[in-house]
Amino acid sequence: MKPTNLLNRVNLTPFYTYKELIPLCGKNLVPNATERPRSKNKCLDEMQHLFACLKKWEYDDLHCKEFNEALQRCVTENHVHIQAQLKRNREGELKFHIASEGSNVKEHAEKMSLKEINTLFKKYPQPDLPKPPYNPHQRMGHQPYWGDQFNLKYKRGKKS
Repeated sequence: MKPTNLLNRVNLTPFYTYKELIPLCGKNLVPNATERPRSKNKCLDEMQHLFACLKKWEYDDLHCKEFNEALQRCVTENHVHIQAQLKRNREGELKFHIASEGSNVKEHAEKMSLKEINTLFKKYPQPDLPKPPYNPHQRMGHQPYWGDQFNLKYKRGKKS
């Protein structure tokens, strides 16, 4: 039998070590895309029960009124919740805290909007961040001068 790399237990895939080429840090700004309000409940259970009932009664909706009413109730509750969220976002009501377990504020404070995150970043900026036109080929403090961190030594083009 001929010995192979697999039989000799030689790892064929090289182990990759991560090199930090540009600093791993966030920015003091979150891109402010349009944020859709999140629904509290997706109403999937109610919809599943309704479709199971319709399948059982061969799509005769007279027997499935209670499931249909439950689904409609869930949809209207979600609509009211989304409208309240949109109103809070328009008025700029800020929620910088996560409420305790027994509080009713908790459902509003679970997910902060992008606008609120940006105001928090303005209030508490991250120290020592580079200025916005970032230079990706800039040596960091712990990198030596003579090292080829960006693999530019053997690339074609202008030698610098």
